Amino acid sequence: MFTRDGVQYEFPHLGVPTQEVKPNERCNSRFGFYTSRSRAFELQLSKRRHAD
Repeated sequence: MFTRDGVQYEFPHLGVPTQEVKPNERCNSRFGFYTSRSRAFELQLSKRRHAD
């Protein structure tokens, strides 16, 4: 959660699509994508790559 210009934002994470294989990816075979996570600033980023 963070505030900018008087507005309070709260996100569990932000999903960013990618085609690059990332270290420590986890496979979600049910939905057919890979996920890797990292922390940037106050927001958790989740990079997602769809399985072929």
